[in-house]
Amino acid sequence: MSDQPLNMEDPREHASVGSSAFDPEVVLAEFQRRYEDGSRPKPRTAKLLFEDNPDLGGYYAVLNVKARDFFGRTLGKELVARGLIDKGAAKRDPQPTEPAGQRAPLIMSRASRGPLSLEERRERAVADLKSYYPDGRIARLDAEHKKLGERLRKLYRELGYSSRREMIESFGFEMPSEKGGRPRSCDFETVLAELQRRYEDEGKPRPRTTKTLFEENPDLAEHYEALNSGARKFFGRSLGKELEARGLVDRGSSRSSDAEAARRARVERRESETAELLAALGDMEQRLADVPVDERPSTLTSLCERFPEYEGLISQGRRRGIVSKQILFDRGILGLSKSRAAAQRKSARLSHIRNQELPALLERYESLDGPPFVDGENHGELLGDGVLGYDLATMSELRETKIPVENIWPLSVGEAPSVRFAQYENASRYSPQGRLIISCGADQMGESGMSLDVVSFDEFVSAERFEGETPFATVEGAQVEAELMLAGIPFAVLRYRFVVPLSARTLLYALHALGVPVV
Repeated sequence: MSDQPLNMEDPREHASVGSSAFDPEVVLAEFQRRYEDGSRPKPRTAKLLFEDNPDLGGYYAVLNVKARDFFGRTLGKELVARGLIDKGAAKRDPQPTEPAGQRAPLIMSRASRGPLSLEERRERAVADLKSYYPDGRIARLDAEHKKLGERLRKLYRELGYSSRREMIESFGFEMPSEKGGRPRSCDFETVLAELQRRYEDEGKPRPRTTKTLFEENPDLAEHYEALNSGARKFFGRSLGKELEARGLVDRGSSRSSDAEAARRARVERRESETAELLAALGDMEQRLADVPVDERPSTLTSLCERFPEYEGLISQGRRRGIVSKQILFDRGILGLSKSRAAAQRKSARLSHIRNQELPALLERYESLDGPPFVDGENHGELLGDGVLGYDLATMSELRETKIPVENIWPLSVGEAPSVRFAQYENASRYSPQGRLIISCGADQMGESGMSLDVVSFDEFVSAERFEGETPFATVEGAQVEAELMLAGIPFAVLRYRFVVPLSARTLLYALHALGVPVV
């Protein structure tokens, strides 16, 4: 048995066109859950929506191809109707969703429930009308939104209205008469409403053809030509199909009845299997609740070995896309495999504050109301060894080090020789990174000087020097702090202060002093 999570596999394997491996309503419901609080901007296209949510991206191809079968319209129109994409949004790059480990487990099947109530169907119809016609004026309903028009035709009779127009206007919408094209001398809805009254209320047997229908109702036959020629424009389909949809003609329904019965049987079987699988998951979750994580099964194979009575259900759930390693792990049924444990350790290590870049450290520092300027007299407890101060306004810091040099000049305590750092180009990792050039002026026994290589591991001194204005400019430089003799050779100890760009090391020390754990 493979351990690959089905949710992340190519949906062509498990959710190909026409497959029942997942429920499209559950996929869209998960999108609505993620965007309903308004914290995330809605993308402008269906493709961007799936790119923003890569864990659901595998379902894009199937939904895009089969959208008309699932929803009766294109995927883009369905997402607009549900408020999941914003056609007016600015173009942007995809924004990945939260890591998989922080999401609630997503089960790609619909929970067992009965059909929508009449009130729920009414509310859904009103919501769809508002999404397509925000100005409240209904136009070209059947031509542009065929499935919605069909739903409204069924709904107005069940709600007790005399016509679809009357129901739509009671919802608060304006539905002007169709204009343009060949003028008609009859109100289509009025004629069909009268036919429905005669055949439904009076219980008359329905004819098999459109022609027979009007022959049985000669007082309405004069409207046949207008209805037949204008049906596609007014209803979005032929007159015969419209009459059949309204139950006014019966062309023989035994074959469709058998197909509908078979479809219902498949739906009921899937719902029963889903309920049985969810019960099995709940039982395994309960039985493993007190087992340490490292002792739980770490693969689907070992899980089936531990619960052989559920092996068939687990395999079935994997084929349908409602069981994966991620879902089982989130429910506490699967423990950590070695690779997953290593990945979690790596993730924790990379997200640790020690490994964060300077902008992230600055954001954390400012959130703690850290002072923007620090020196020995102001908040000196935030300064680490060798750092005399830092300034957030210029992003600079002042460092100090001691340099023992052979006193060839000679220099006295308090004197200030010139010290500058020259960085080597293309220095290797283990070679000197640069040199300190020390010299004195002509008033100090003639122009002379020396240079000292800065070793590769001395990152404190070899840091790139700060260029620009800084409040520490007046105190940088070198000064002789002491004179001494070693083995008969005179030495001078220089106190060297220099300014470098603000470093992550300095901010880490300050954050630690402010109470942030950095170890």
